[in-house]
Amino acid sequence: MDDPNSLPELDLHRRTWAEAERLVRHALHTWRLQGVENAVLVTGRGWGNARQEPVLRTKLERWLETPDARALGVRQWRRVARDGALEVSLARRGSRD
Repeated sequence: MDDPNSLPELDLHRRTWAEAERLVRHALHTWRLQGVENAVLVTGRGWGNARQEPVLRTKLERWLETPDARALGVRQWRRVARDGALEVSLARRGSRD
């Protein structure tokens, strides 16, 4: 995967899961149409909530493994930026990946 600092990104800080999911779906669709191969989804590390746990990142990681995410082109992902973001690899538009 590429350098996370040079990739398109979507910042999801302070979003509810419902808001984040809607934004991620839209971003993935748009990036795939634009031919983007890798992008970054910024979730934060989870230290900003009362339980000091990565709630949004955990939900997003689970969602990225679903058939819905695969249908939007998600091939694989990995944690980056000291676990505060996820770099997502997208299938090329029109491919069956």
